[in-house]
Amino acid sequence: MESSSRIEVMSNEINFIELNFIKTRKKKNQSKCLLKIRFFLFSYLHFLNLNFILPNFVGGKILLLLWIVNTCDLNGLKLSNLVKKNLISRLIKNKFKNFNYENLINEKLNLPLQFSFFSLISVMRCAKFFILRHRIYIYFIIKKSSKKIYKNNFDQNEVLEARIIYSYLFISSILDLFNELFFKNLKKKMLILFRSSYFFEFKNKIEIHASLEYCLINSHFFSFSFTEKNKLKNQFLNYVNHNQSFFNFGLSGRKNKTVDTCYFFWILAVSVVLDLQFTFFLEKICNFLANSEVYAISDKIGKKPDIYHTYYLNLCLCFEIFAISSKERFRSSSSIKKIFFPKISPIYMLRESTLFYNLF
Repeated sequence: MESSSRIEVMSNEINFIELNFIKTRKKKNQSKCLLKIRFFLFSYLHFLNLNFILPNFVGGKILLLLWIVNTCDLNGLKLSNLVKKNLISRLIKNKFKNFNYENLINEKLNLPLQFSFFSLISVMRCAKFFILRHRIYIYFIIKKSSKKIYKNNFDQNEVLEARIIYSYLFISSILDLFNELFFKNLKKKMLILFRSSYFFEFKNKIEIHASLEYCLINSHFFSFSFTEKNKLKNQFLNYVNHNQSFFNFGLSGRKNKTVDTCYFFWILAVSVVLDLQFTFFLEKICNFLANSEVYAISDKIGKKPDIYHTYYLNLCLCFEIFAISSKERFRSSSSIKKIFFPKISPIYMLRESTLFYNLF
């Protein structure tokens, strides 16, 4: 009861001036804001009772497991060695039996789900897995030729093409075995998607989704030209202008949909990739958080928190390090440095130090 009442008191104390630390640049407000937000995140993560839940994850829950583990990583919550060892053994046993990649790549397990698997392995720094990257890639490229990948993943599921392209490039890059020849084939598909008027839509066409835009633009990142970048900027800005919700401080795919934190992340990440001024979007997040009783940890005010939106809120807050100047960060006291969220890659959605660990 004491912790819940404390949460309510802290929530009532929040105001826009405190949260808008990007604009004010006042160190006291920065530390207050981040400390309060982190209090909610820590409370929620401990509420999940991670030591009990995590070892029991198997199979199709890889995506949910990624959200939890990466949220812990971004908040400096270290998993015990026992839990970590148990998780890795279960992942390998269920999705990578005897390190035979055929059990990981099949028609039932599509590329976006494999993307989640590789991301999770990256966050957990599974060195044993990355030692075998060459064998994995040989199977990935040779046994599953580009034609077969297209047949199994593209033709059947046109609406997911942007996600599939991004997932393939992500896997190739995170394993440090990027194949430029195959990228040329993918680029033709990307250009077709870019020229079409519906490549941000789901099949039922009820929502133009920012995640598809994020995947397509990040896929282009692997081989940007100046002309392509300008075209993507214009397309992106048109999308943002069309989908802004001025009265509730955010963005969404549908005018009648409640603003949520996953959209904030995709828009901020693309802004960083395209070298756009994104402080405006960070201020929108501050406005949104100031008007939310649960710190936008769910997609609706008053709704119970969920790990999906908690995860994307963490990713959003990691972008503050891009907005605050390096001089200001280094001048900050050691206590404030600890409050700052870690720097993440807008392309990989992973902490940069974790990413570099895997690549080198």
